[in-house]
Amino acid sequence: MYRRTNGLSIVSAVTIIFCCVGLKASAQNAQAMGAAKPAMGTQNASQENAAAKSSEENFSKARESFLKKDYKAAAGEIRKSIKFMKSEEAHAGANGKKLLKSSEKELTRLTKDIEKGTVTTVQTLDNAFSRAKNAIAKNRQMNAVESDTRRAVAKTGHALKDASSNVKHGLSWTGDKIGTAASVVVKDAGFVAGKVIEGGGWVGERTGDAVNAVGVTIKNFGRKLQPKKEETMTQSAQPVKSEEITVSQK
Repeated sequence: MYRRTNGLSIVSAVTIIFCCVGLKASAQNAQAMGAAKPAMGTQNASQENAAAKSSEENFSKARESFLKKDYKAAAGEIRKSIKFMKSEEAHAGANGKKLLKSSEKELTRLTKDIEKGTVTTVQTLDNAFSRAKNAIAKNRQMNAVESDTRRAVAKTGHALKDASSNVKHGLSWTGDKIGTAASVVVKDAGFVAGKVIEGGGWVGERTGDAVNAVGVTIKNFGRKLQPKKEETMTQSAQPVKSEEITVSQK
């Protein structure tokens, strides 16, 4: 007998599984397709990936500094990530900018509270970092949807890769192992994105399934990341468990 844990419903989980099955079936036919020429904009994509990696490292350094009670250094690292998020707005539409600005506002408030010494638990940082990564993931997933609609193959691939990478990092900040359903989606989305970027003919439903599956994961994970009304930056935030968005069996 199946039950729903505090998050992803059985219907959503089944939707994800069907998407993933479709992706794996598509993989069997991909080798028969001719390879296209390398996509343009590879240099820009590499620069963006380097900046994203640096931002993730900033979060890690901020956490380490906080645990050492070097609050000034912790706040400084977070501000570097805020700068990266502002640059992400160049890739965002109206809804994406709203998500990013909301996260930037939270991180800015966090830096001030850290410097004041009013943040009492590292979990407050972890939850804020999770929300930031999820905001970036959602923005890039929306970019992928738009690019796929316009048949901009290379842009779709890079946006999908960024979305899957950021949601993976967001899940890692929960302090728990990534749930099974989410793990399958992230892995397959990264695989499809790679094929699209390589120019192996991965377009249409193959890419669309991956983009939609990642969107479901981001949406449900985002719901669990929402802070409670009584939660403030000076209170101890409870860790968000990624296992809460999986379907378990009694």
